[in-house]
Amino acid sequence: MTSIQKPHVTVADGSAPSERVWTSPLEAPEQALLEFAEIGEVLDLSLREASTDEQKPFGFEVMQYWGAERTIRADVLRCLLVASQWPMHAKGVQLRGARIIGPLDLESATLRCPLRPLSSGSSSMAFSSW
Repeated sequence: MTSIQKPHVTVADGSAPSERVWTSPLEAPEQALLEFAEIGEVLDLSLREASTDEQKPFGFEVMQYWGAERTIRADVLRCLLVASQWPMHAKGVQLRGARIIGPLDLESATLRCPLRPLSSGSSSMAFSSW
């Protein structure tokens, strides 16, 4: 099992306490998420080098075994949704076929854009704990 590093998030100078700056390296799917969110396009991780069977509708039983190529840390997603560090299209985050790891804490958060988990079957994203 791959160990997950806790993110390095710091308060930006002169910003509100809820405004955070991401300083840890991003994984390839996370970098792709930023790029697609900036241009307002759907990031579909279910189509990236997936076999025909993997492109069929999927449920949680299958999703929990997705690997690093389909994994996005919840802290990265939260930072994208609430902080202004990264550019964002008005369409927001449109995501399909992703495994979100860690708690996605959006309680009392003000999202700066929509989060649209898109379905190609029974589910579109799997959430896993640390």
